[in-house]
Amino acid sequence: MATWRAIITGVALIGLTAVAAPARADIFKLKSGGEVRGELSNPDQSPRTDYDIRPFAGGQVKLAAALVASVVPQRPIEAEYEKLKLTLGDSVDDQWKLAEWCHKNNLDTQRKPHLERIIALDPSHAEARRLLGYEKVGDRWLTRDEIMQQKGYVKFRGRWVLPQEVELSKQREDDKRVQKEWFAKLKQWRIWLDGDKAGAARRNLLEIKDKAADKPLIARLKDEKDYRVREIYAESLSNLGTPDAVKTLVEDSINDPKDSFREWCLDLIGKTKPPAALGMYVKGLSSRNNEEVNRAAQGLGRLGDPAAIGPLIEALVTKHKFIIGSGDAGQISPTFSRGPNGTGGAGLSSGGPKVVYRQLRNQDVLASLVKLSGQDFDYNIDAWKSWHAAQRKKEQPPANVRRD
Repeated sequence: MATWRAIITGVALIGLTAVAAPARADIFKLKSGGEVRGELSNPDQSPRTDYDIRPFAGGQVKLAAALVASVVPQRPIEAEYEKLKLTLGDSVDDQWKLAEWCHKNNLDTQRKPHLERIIALDPSHAEARRLLGYEKVGDRWLTRDEIMQQKGYVKFRGRWVLPQEVELSKQREDDKRVQKEWFAKLKQWRIWLDGDKAGAARRNLLEIKDKAADKPLIARLKDEKDYRVREIYAESLSNLGTPDAVKTLVEDSINDPKDSFREWCLDLIGKTKPPAALGMYVKGLSSRNNEEVNRAAQGLGRLGDPAAIGPLIEALVTKHKFIIGSGDAGQISPTFSRGPNGTGGAGLSSGGPKVVYRQLRNQDVLASLVKLSGQDFDYNIDAWKSWHAAQRKKEQPPANVRRD
């Protein structure tokens, strides 16, 4: 071939008979893009000026070192494969023998071209089709890729997924990128808050409209120690109104240890009245901590939604468990036990702390009930329930009774 004449020097043909398996075989990749496979006859030459190669097909090839881009060593089993390939023909049987030999010797990469050649020679060869991943659908052989495409899937980063999953994945990546940018901005503005640019930083924080900023803002809020800064972060989250932002404000209005910050969060909830807060505060009525029960009730009062009346009635009186340490009556650890109409009592363990169950009337629950209902039955739970049932009955649309 003309290409070989141009790049190979000193070619000496020794014969076309198959040579014995070489002790070492290499792939000589040429700068021109081609390659030669065979055994190097002059491995000890130094400095390297040329490569004397005995190709598997026989003969002798000498390549100038300047023509070789790299030399890739082959394992002995790969060299044996190259030799065996020269002894077998292009029939289905011979190609199958080569494919089976490759399988036994763990040469899966070399095996595939022989399976592909088999189905090119015999399109109905079922076993070769199966090994290549084809399935018979009706009267057609289809690859797994073709089957998945027919089902509406697309290949995305090595996996078959629905197009919607691709969009979601890309959206998540975009969100991460944007959130990373927000983390950098918030870090810079936090520095400004302690300096001459405090006013600009506060304006920037309160003017955030990008909902992707909620998670970075929440992270900054949780890490912040200065409550003046925490109030700015909380107000910014209130402006955003995302589910995560609302959840954070509700939790802080119930759990934060500082009274003034809890009240700040309550005010923010009361101003915006996010619908998602209703269920969160109702869940708070089941807290093991009686103080948190009352704080959740305060939140429901600020929301002003009559849908909270039923849960508030159930939380008017709650039963709690207190563990009173021996010799230290002031040290109690409350846990919660549902059932406002349950009985109180105490369990004692000899010589140790005692467990006391107490029913507690929740003042803030009652206050929110009165505010939302316009009624006041004090802590008479039965009276509240009777009134509530009557109200719900009034609110039901009349039955459409018609006499034809």
